[in-house]
Amino acid sequence: MKTIQIPTNCNPYIVVINNHVYVYKAGETIEVPDEVAEAIEDAIELVPKPGRCLGRLAQLAEGSLTEITAEDLEGISTLSSCAFYGCVGLAKVTIPNGIKTITGNAFGYCWRLESVTLPETPPTLANVNAF
Repeated sequence: MKTIQIPTNCNPYIVVINNHVYVYKAGETIEVPDEVAEAIEDAIELVPKPGRCLGRLAQLAEGSLTEITAEDLEGISTLSSCAFYGCVGLAKVTIPNGIKTITGNAFGYCWRLESVTLPETPPTLANVNAF
């Protein structure tokens, strides 16, 4: 096992490796198997800083996410093109107030998406194909 310190300027993030889900948040210390530590450290480098956009999460999640909560997206202002593209297991999404814009194909090929909960002030859909 390896101990990893998550930077304080890191957005919450989920990584799925070998069918195991690893969730980390800013400032946390997590313990993970050696064989996945490098992948998580690489993912931390790709994570946008708070207030920026999130894109191409599925590339790291291997399409196996089933739910995204508002807490998971805290600190992110834009879901960019293809943010969750290909997350074929994604069934439920809760968008927090902080998300201001969702762009094209953010949820493309999310075949099992059944429920999207939007905040009182919904984000701008920058492209009709966001979902």
